[in-house]
Formats: sequence, C-alpha cells, structure tokens
Amino acid sequence: MRFGRKPFANRHRGDDPVDERGLRGLVTLCLRDSGQLPEAKVTAKTLVTDGAVSTEDVLSLSRAAIWAMEQDDGWPVGLVIGDIAFAARAALPRAGAAYRLLGCDRVEIAHLALIHRPDANLLREATLVGAQVLADAEAAGDTATLGSTAHRLGCLYLDPWSHSAQGYHDEHRLWLSLAADDAAVAGLPEPLDALHRADVYLRVAEEARTGPALGLTLKARAQCLAQLRDLGAVIAERTIEDLCTRAGRLLPPELVEERLALETLSYSHVSTAAGS
Repeated sequence: MRFGRKPFANRHRGDDPVDERGLRGLVTLCLRDSGQLPEAKVTAKTLVTDGAVSTEDVLSLSRAAIWAMEQDDGWPVGLVIGDIAFAARAALPRAGAAYRLLGCDRVEIAHLALIHRPDANLLREATLVGAQVLADAEAAGDTATLGSTAHRLGCLYLDPWSHSAQGYHDEHRLWLSLAADDAAVAGLPEPLDALHRADVYLRVAEEARTGPALGLTLKARAQCLAQLRDLGAVIAERTIEDLCTRAGRLLPPELVEERLALETLSYSHVSTAAGS
C-alpha cells in the first residue's frame, strides 16, 4: 500500500488543477458520459477559435492531463482530459510555441497511457504528432522542445516494452492481454524493434539536452540498452556503464527515485558483465 497520496477518484475538487471555466465543463461532461467526447472535442476547438479560452488555458489543461495520469489510478481520467486539450490545440497557430508544447504533451500522455494498456492507434498518432513537433521545433530553433519531445518519444517506445530480464516474455504477453480488443495490438512493434526505435529517439534527445534533463535521457538510454541486452542484442560492455556514470553526474540529489533506479541498473549491469 502506498502512503501520502489519496486515490485519484476520491480527491476533493480543490486538489484538481484543471481550469474551472469552459474546458473544465467539457471535462466534467465527458467524465460523466464518455459518449460526449466527440462533441466535446469540437466544442473545445470552437472555444479557442472564438477566444472564449486562452492558449494558457489549453496548456494548463494539458498539464493537468499529465498530472492526472501520474496519479495512482488517474490515467483514464487523464486520457480524457488530454483528448480535449489535444482537440483544442488544432485551433492554435502551428508556428506558435504552444502548438509544439501541446504536441510534446500529447506524446507524454500517450506514453503514460500505453504503460497501462496497449493501443496501436494511440501509438501511431503520438508518433506522427511527435515527428511533426521535432520538425517544427528544429525549424524554429526550439532546442528545448525538440529535446523534450525526442526524450518523450524514446520513452513512448521504451517503457511499455520494458520488463524484467527473467520474466520478459510472460510479462509482455500479460501487457498485450490488457488491450481493449485485437485491433488495439495489431501493428504494435515487436520488442526489439520498439527498443531500437526508442534508442534512436533518445540519441536525438541526448544531442539536444543539457544538465539534469540530459541526465534523465542518459538514464533512459541506459535502461533501453539494458533491455536490448536482456533480449540478446549485442551491446558494447562499457556502453551502459558509461551512460550510468554520465547520468549520475547530472541528476540532482532530489531526484531520489531516478538516482535509485540508476544505481540499480548500474549494479545489475556490472553483475551481468561479471557473470558473462
């Protein structure tokens, strides 16, 4: 049992950071009746077009979606919030920074959703959105969004395909069994393909990021290569160790969970190498 966090469904409304105006009303409507979501998406776009809600309102809604998905049982709620924010994004100018940021958020929302439930359509959508953001960010010289989006794309293809070395295939089959239907898994990449793609994106992020953000990307790359190694890919002996070392120098002490995961990964790599 976890302590310090209430179940998402039992939180008081005052704990929920979603904006109280028009977009909040659409979210509430859709949480009561999921059949209202298609119409709510159209309305969200109209609200932005008519100036009834601001760009910052849409950005706040998108951040709230990610916040919700990071709670213990909040991912289905977060996905609904994210769908409405993403629909509102369509009314914003593509050349604007907010459009890129919301696209980056969409990749993260898909990443968090796929951890819980396979969804090939959501994966394809997020990949296309992310690729568009990368191109737009590069053209705009927006290195920060380019790096964040590349990192999130890497995690999109890393985390859902990450399992223990001993029980990888059983755990992967269990994850696939959580899909809503057969169509949701049709077209999903095989583990090796997904992980190789993750590393490609994480390499792009590695070139674009600095400081603690770079540390998180290096940690993710180390995890990705460890997963590939566990599945039989040939990885240079020092590559994972070097990534762990570089990440450890950049991650601040307050990122306790990330540093603990890094130390566990580094120890696991050393133990595996020593036993080979």
